[in-house]
This record gives sequence, C-alpha cells and structure tokens, in this order.
Amino acid sequence: MKILLILASDLIYRCNHIFTLNNSFAPLSLITLAGAVPEKYNAEIKIIDEGMQKVNYDKLNCDIAGISCCASSSNRAYELAEYWKKRGALTVIGGHH
Repeated sequence: MKILLILASDLIYRCNHIFTLNNSFAPLSLITLAGAVPEKYNAEIKIIDEGMQKVNYDKLNCDIAGISCCASSSNRAYELAEYWKKRGALTVIGGHH
C-alpha cells in the first residue's frame, strides 16, 4: 500500500530556505500520522510539504492521499483531493480547516 501525505501550500506558510516567523517550527501532523500507520500494512509512506518543495505529482502513485490544510490552504487542498480522486486514490482532507 502506498500512502501519500501532503501539507497543502498556502500564502501564509512559505519557505525561503528558512521557516518564516509565522511558522518557526516544522508542522508535525503528517509525521505523527505516518507514525500511526500500523506496521502490518507494510505501507510505503511519502510526506510532501508543499511549502518546502515543488512536486511533480504526475510522477507519483498512491492508494491513499491524505491532505492537511488550514483555511488559507483549503482551495489548494480541494484541488489536490480532486486530482487524486481522478487518479483512483482514496482521498481524505483534515487539518484546522
């Protein structure tokens, strides 16, 4: 099973090679979720923080796409959810929004 966990980008959380004053620490929600996946599933888990890296999603595949967002990144999260649904992945959105 392949699981893709994504922190959707927004206008607040951006990286210029350092964390901004608004976010002076790395978000831990997706790391925590990855650690909670039972070992019996033998899952391959990839975590993507769109505020830190650009990703070509066309080169990735997953069975489950988990997307974390806040209000300011909700539109991007909906775009990602639609994209992964069309590709056949079970899609979930969570976070502060």
